[in-house]
Amino acid sequence: MLEARALNMRLLRRTLVGVGLASIGAVVLGAATGLGPLVSAAAALFALAVSVVAVVTNFDVWRAPPAADPSARLRVAVGTLIANAWLGAIAYGWGALAMALLYMKPLTGLWWQHGWQYALAMGLLCVSSVAFASKLHSAAAEGRPHAWTSLARALAAGQGLVAIGGLAFLGLSGKFAAQKADWTANRIFAALALSILAVSIAALVSQARSRSQAG
Repeated sequence: MLEARALNMRLLRRTLVGVGLASIGAVVLGAATGLGPLVSAAAALFALAVSVVAVVTNFDVWRAPPAADPSARLRVAVGTLIANAWLGAIAYGWGALAMALLYMKPLTGLWWQHGWQYALAMGLLCVSSVAFASKLHSAAAEGRPHAWTSLARALAAGQGLVAIGGLAFLGLSGKFAAQKADWTANRIFAALALSILAVSIAALVSQARSRSQAG
């Protein structure tokens, strides 16, 4: 059962990667042709897909009855932590690739001096999320899954707060209405923030549920 669940999670992530690549293609097309609504819709589609996958990934932990087998419940909880880290990596990777392609002037005609900087930052966050998922997997394999759970909770809370702050800034600053060089970047920022917020909330709910079941 646990093996089947892990396989399903991998298939979901691969599907999400496919959706992400398709959305990047639409974002780049919209940017190249000046179709703002296409850029917004494609970015929003990815954020929605991440949110749906986050719910599906964490649902088994949310619905697990208190009387469930403790060892199996722990393996599901740890597996979910790892899956959430991978979802974060996919979201950051999407943002990095989208940002890099958007400001490749021969491709879209757009140029923004900060585009490569944000692409690099998102790429580093992607790599960091992959490394964290690997650390969680190693800790679980060595029989010490609790070693990283507190850090996972802090990271989820921190990323969620940063995402909320970013969304508030974008909304209050009028960035979406501005037609400056960063108009496409702002849509990527918003979609990425929504994606990370969805994963963070799902992860925090799962960890709270796991702690209440353990108690």
